[in-house]
Amino acid sequence: MSGTEASETFLREVASKHFVCLSYWARLPGTEPHEAKKYFASCFVVEIEQHWLLVTAGHVISEIQEATVRGAIFSDFNLHDKLAGNTFPFSVPIPFDVKDWAVLDGDPQGADYAAAPLSNLIAQNLLVGGVRPIEESVFGTAPFDQYPHWLLSGTRNESFEVVGGRDTLKLTLIPLAPSAAPEGMTDSGEGSKVFAKMLSRPDLDAVQVTDVGGMSGGPIFGLRENNGETRYWLLGLQSSWYPDSRIVCFCPVQRFFAAIKEAIRMARADPSLLETFEASTTSYVVDPK
Repeated sequence: MSGTEASETFLREVASKHFVCLSYWARLPGTEPHEAKKYFASCFVVEIEQHWLLVTAGHVISEIQEATVRGAIFSDFNLHDKLAGNTFPFSVPIPFDVKDWAVLDGDPQGADYAAAPLSNLIAQNLLVGGVRPIEESVFGTAPFDQYPHWLLSGTRNESFEVVGGRDTLKLTLIPLAPSAAPEGMTDSGEGSKVFAKMLSRPDLDAVQVTDVGGMSGGPIFGLRENNGETRYWLLGLQSSWYPDSRIVCFCPVQRFFAAIKEAIRMARADPSLLETFEASTTSYVVDPK
């Protein structure tokens, strides 16, 4: 199998099944309804302790919260699962409340995480549409150099088009290589930010990526051979990037997910907390085949 075929296969059979695009409308204070603008964010779905959660970068949710405080009006939040193979013409609407999100953004170590539980109805819709959560068994662990290949997936703003009256975004897969921090930046320490350089492969790349804006919150996968089979693990989520050096920064998710796991277990120990949590989340047995 050629490199191009391998990338297309991973994009179609793995990345697209875990990824969902969040869209919403925002209207700035003092503007008219027709002046609202549509925004998109890269997200993915994980399963922790048999509960489905939507994950993205913390600054995505923080920016919505801060804009709301300043008087902006947000509406019409939807999850798009067409990339997973859903042929149904509509997206999945979701209620949005900042209080539903666990957010880490801007701490001294550069944490940039956000996660929210998905309701039974939303999870069922995504499941039918072909979305599958990333399971705990494939949460990768440090050191990340044990994974020879790193891949970032997400939707880029520069791929946005309106075709036949419909909005379209393309899911992009970008190979990465471990890198030192960009000039003027310092690594914030093990377990926090990880830097990687975007690789260009003119003979293999289907598109030329000039701007990864919009890919914040997209998952980074690590691949390696295991008993003659190529397997993948989730390493982190994309946080920021430095255009001049084509270096991206991603945040490992292991500690964040471990904290969520512990919170769920604590909720199970307190019936009142568990009742509240399970009223808004779900679990499904997914056939790995």
